[in-house]
Amino acid sequence: MYPITALAFIGSKIFYPLSQSDLFKIYFGGWLVLTIFFIIKKNDAFTNKFCLISGSILGFLIPITNGLVSGNWFWTSFMENKIQIFFIDVFWIFLASISLYTAYHLKPKQAVS
Repeated sequence: MYPITALAFIGSKIFYPLSQSDLFKIYFGGWLVLTIFFIIKKNDAFTNKFCLISGSILGFLIPITNGLVSGNWFWTSFMENKIQIFFIDVFWIFLASISLYTAYHLKPKQAVS
């Protein structure tokens, strides 16, 4: 759900105004495609790593998309006292950083003997 949530944030910014049904199509359609892919793949380690890395990449793109589309870069949002926009952008940068760090520090599961 992490990469799909980030994708929905980006989609809602790029395709503004986005109706609720279109947002549901992006969110649940993408979720369905990824779910089917991961069920066919049948590899939990791959699923974890893929979701963390793709979610991180999309998470870093959220503030960039917001800045390009609306001109509300997180530093200008802070200076203009648009604290809610600033918080969301910084939150996504922080979340993407933590998940990227986690993805590259995952250790493969040891087989129990």
